[in-house]
Amino acid sequence: MSPAQPLRVAVTGVVGDDETGRFMLRAMAERGLDTSGCRTEPARPTGASVILGNGSDRAILTATGTIGDLRPEDVPDALLRRARHLHVGSVFLQPHLAAGLAGLFRRARALGLTTSFDPNWDPSGRWAGHPS
Repeated sequence: MSPAQPLRVAVTGVVGDDETGRFMLRAMAERGLDTSGCRTEPARPTGASVILGNGSDRAILTATGTIGDLRPEDVPDALLRRARHLHVGSVFLQPHLAAGLAGLFRRARALGLTTSFDPNWDPSGRWAGHPS
């Protein structure tokens, strides 16, 4: 995708240098997602979640792998300049991203983007350091 083209959907994240990471990058690209903001961490496995549901409830099992390796500086300004909106989710699984989230949102807003945030579930049950 050239810089002049409007951005439809992009993903920024970290995958391992393994079959799961290669599969995810390939599958997203085949579906038209821009994965230029993804990086490969050769020393760690790709993170993955399995969702088990029975129609009325669900459980999510996660092997964190590289999920927590994403940092705000991994989100390039060049990619943000092509975007209209930045969405961040699952920060409780991404401590490096969470630590710099306010700065990332400030960068995005300075470039004219709208932003949204879905913290998802805190697996520790502490919710930002406070007991639930």
